[in-house]
This record gives sequence, structure tokens and C-alpha cells, in this order.
Amino acid sequence: MNSELSDAQAQLLHDKYTRGDTLSTEEHIQLEHWYERQDKLEASQLGLATEAKNEPDLALLKAQVDIALLQLSTVSSQIQTVSAENEALRQETEQLRHHIVHMLASQSI
Repeated sequence: MNSELSDAQAQLLHDKYTRGDTLSTEEHIQLEHWYERQDKLEASQLGLATEAKNEPDLALLKAQVDIALLQLSTVSSQIQTVSAENEALRQETEQLRHHIVHMLASQSI
């Protein structure tokens, strides 16, 4: 894969992310790596010296936090879905219970 294609794909992921669309964990990691490459490129173009030892540690921590936030968001969404399904089942159970009571009441007359 050439660098232009990687940049094009990363720009599409960046656009997707900034519009609020959900990225997969792998896409998010790829985007974070692209951000790091862009930062290094910009720093080198501006002639800025970076602390090579601290930069990967900070980038790694940021990527890990971002991944954890994505996972938390996914789990929260799943909990909301299950909760809504449980409520629908509770309502259906209550309707069936009422239906059975009415059937039994009408049969005993």
C-alpha cells in the first residue's frame, strides 16, 4: 500500500470520525497512528525537535484511552438495547397474563 493511499484512507476515516460516525477499534487505532505521523511530519517541516522518548508513551496512552472510551460507548449502547428489550418483554408478559385471566374468568361462568 503506498503512502498516498494510506493518507487517502486515513483522511476518509478522519472525516468519518469528525462527523460523529463510529469507528471500529482497528479503524480508530489506524487513525491515531496517522495522526501521530502527521504530527511528526509537521514538526519536522517546522524544524521542531520532539522528545522521542516521551512522544510514543503519550500517543500510546491516548490511543488506549480512546479505545477504552469506544468500548465503554459500545457496552453502554448494548445495555440500553437489552434494557429496552427487557421492558418490551415485561409488557408482553403482562398482556399475556391479563389475557389468560380473562380467558379463565369467561370459562368459569
